[in-house]
Amino acid sequence: MTSLNFDADTTFHAGFVLPDLRNGPPDTITEVMPRGSIPAMYRWMGIRGLPADQWVSRLEVVARITYAYMRVQDPAMDIAAARDQAIALASIRVGAIAAFTLTGADLSADEVGPGVATYRAPVTAVAAVGAVGDVGYVAPVAAVPEGVTLVWGGGTTAGATTAWNAWAPMTDLERAVATHHVILSMPILPTHGWSIVKCGHHFLSNPAQRMRSAWDGIKKQWMGKIPPSVATWVQGRIGWWEDVVFHKALHPVRMSLPVSFAQSTLVKERLVAVGWGAAAVRLPVTDPAFEIVKVAIALAAKTETVLTLMGGSVDVTRLQAYVNDVVAAADATIRNRLVNEAVLIVTTKAAQVAYLAGLYDALVTASYGPPPTLLNSIGLKKLVQDNPAGAAQGASIYRAFAARERKALEEGTSTAAKLVF
Repeated sequence: MTSLNFDADTTFHAGFVLPDLRNGPPDTITEVMPRGSIPAMYRWMGIRGLPADQWVSRLEVVARITYAYMRVQDPAMDIAAARDQAIALASIRVGAIAAFTLTGADLSADEVGPGVATYRAPVTAVAAVGAVGDVGYVAPVAAVPEGVTLVWGGGTTAGATTAWNAWAPMTDLERAVATHHVILSMPILPTHGWSIVKCGHHFLSNPAQRMRSAWDGIKKQWMGKIPPSVATWVQGRIGWWEDVVFHKALHPVRMSLPVSFAQSTLVKERLVAVGWGAAAVRLPVTDPAFEIVKVAIALAAKTETVLTLMGGSVDVTRLQAYVNDVVAAADATIRNRLVNEAVLIVTTKAAQVAYLAGLYDALVTASYGPPPTLLNSIGLKKLVQDNPAGAAQGASIYRAFAARERKALEEGTSTAAKLVF
C-alpha cells in the first residue's frame, strides 16, 4: 500500500486552509462549498457612513440605497416594482439588524455586494461668525446635500446616482408598510433556522408543501394585525412579496446563525414576550430524528388501556423526561446530546415501538375510523418496516383482546362501563 505523506501545512494557496473535519470544532470551520445563491440584485448591500444603530431611524435612506442598487443591477426592472421591493427588503433587513444585532461577520460573503454604498449625510449651511482675524471667528460651513455613491470593481456606477436622485419621498402608506415590515422581520430568522433543520431550505414557495405551515402561520398572524391599507398593499404585490420578504431578504445571513436561533429556548421566550406566538410555538426546533421519540410516547398513550387489560404494561417515563429536558435546555449542545440519547433508546428498543404501532394500527382498523396521522410518521413507517415481527405481534395481541371481549359479550360475562361525568 502506498503511504501518504502530507505536509503539516494544509494551506495550498493564499487565503484557503483545509478544515479539520475529523476533530475540528464546528464553529471554527469556514464554509468553502458554495450554496444556492440569490440573484445579485437581492444581495445584501453594505453601507458606509451609516452606522447600523441608525438604520431604523434612517430607514428611508436604507430603502433609497437599496432601490438605487437594484436599479443598477437590473435597469430594465419596472420602476414601481423596484421601489416596492426595495422598501420591503430594507424594512426586513433593518428590523433584523436591530432585533438580532447583525454585523458584517454574520453574512455570507457570496451574498454581499458586489459593491458598497457610501452614504453622505446632509450638512446644513452655517453662516460665518465674525470676521476673519477677529477673536472668536467661526468659519462658515457650506451646505452639503444628502447623497450616495455606489462603487464596485474600482469604479463608480453613475446609474446609482441617477436612481438615487429619482427617488420620491416615501408616502404615508409606504411609511406604514415599512413600519409593519420591521415588525414582521422579528420571526423570520428563527423560522429560517426551523425550516433549515426540518427540510434543508430557508423557505418553501409551494403552498402545498408541509413545511410551508410555519410561514402561513406567521403571515396569518401578521395580516390579522396590520391596518387594512397595508394589507391591501401586500395583496396587490403577493406575486413577489412572499419570496422577497420570507426568502431573499435574510437569505444572506450565514445558515448557522438562524439555526442557532431556532434551537434556542431563550429566543423562543423572547418571541413570546414580543407577541410572535406563531413563530415561538415551533421552537426550539430539534432534529427530525427526535420525532420518533414523541411518536413512541404517543403510541404508548393510545395503547396503554388495551395492554393493561391484557395483563401487560408500558412505561415511557424515561422518554417523557428526555422530552421535558430537551424543551427546557437553553444550551444547544446539551439539547443535541439529550436528543441523541433519547433517539438511541428508541432505536435500541425499535421492536417494542413496532409492537405498539402494530397494536394501535389493528385497534384503529377495527374501529373503522380514518387512519390517524400518528401512523403516517415517516420515521415510524421505516421503523415498522425494519421490525415486522414486532408489529405483527402487537397486531395479534389486539386481535386476541378483541376475540376475548367478543366471547365475553356472547356469554353474558362482559361488564359494560359505568360512566360518570
